[in-house]
Amino acid sequence: MSLAKRSPLMIAVVLGVAISSLVILGATWSVISAGVFEVSVHEAGPDGDGFTLYVPAAFVHTALKLVPNAIFAEIRSELDNEIGNHWPLILAAARELDKCGDLTLVKVESDDELVTIRKEDGRYYIDVSDGDDNISVVLPSGIVSKILKEVAPSKAARRSVKI
Repeated sequence: MSLAKRSPLMIAVVLGVAISSLVILGATWSVISAGVFEVSVHEAGPDGDGFTLYVPAAFVHTALKLVPNAIFAEIRSELDNEIGNHWPLILAAARELDKCGDLTLVKVESDDELVTIRKEDGRYYIDVSDGDDNISVVLPSGIVSKILKEVAPSKAARRSVKI
């Protein structure tokens, strides 16, 4: 095959590889930029067992889209009964917390337990320790308001509260 005939084929292969690489890089960036959920459970002591689970937040978005409408309807009904007309306020508070800098939201101490919920470096940290077990959950800050908006009754999500 002459060089003149191979050139278009080589250009097509190079373009195909370049486009494929860009698509893979774009998909990877979207998963990374969405953040990661981290769940860590550890028993205290030298023989304590434990595990840590990392879940890309992008998977959570996808999983929420896959939940059947009937299950969401049941969840929304239960939450609406408990929360009622406070949904717009909760959604607005979640949006505003996303904008806040580092802060401790909750800190409860007793003789044998410690519970803290804090926002630090764009993540929420939920830590529970009772002397025997340590449980930690780390959430990207933007995901909380997105999940709340997803499970909120639709009319509540449409109403807005200005803070």
